[in-house]
Amino acid sequence: MMSSDNRPNSEDNVLSKAPTRSESQIRSLECDVCSFEDFEYHPEEGVYRAIFDPDVVSPSTAVVGAVSAVADKDPLDIEPLHSTIDPDALNTLVGDRRGSEGDIHARFSIEEYSVTLTSYGCVTVRPSQSDIR
Repeated sequence: MMSSDNRPNSEDNVLSKAPTRSESQIRSLECDVCSFEDFEYHPEEGVYRAIFDPDVVSPSTAVVGAVSAVADKDPLDIEPLHSTIDPDALNTLVGDRRGSEGDIHARFSIEEYSVTLTSYGCVTVRPSQSDIR
């Protein structure tokens, strides 16, 4: 319902805008591996996005932290990153960014997830069955 000044009625706005758990999930990651600046589930895309500071957290560590959080497993209980991709090469490729090179992306699979990592500090984790078609 709209008020006379064309703004939504605050009561209706609260009811219509309140997200349900399935619509919006925001996780605060406090894992032993690393911490993230932001970690959200985006249901419209079916992906989790973790934002990290690449000057503080190595890209490979951010991947392990994000995947273990999404899988709801201890980082030691997920598939070792080195069984999928060389962590040192990943850190070099994505961690050594130069302003003129733009954003570098690396995409690979680990556990049952498709992971995209950017040099600007974003890890996107998507369940494999939800991959872009």
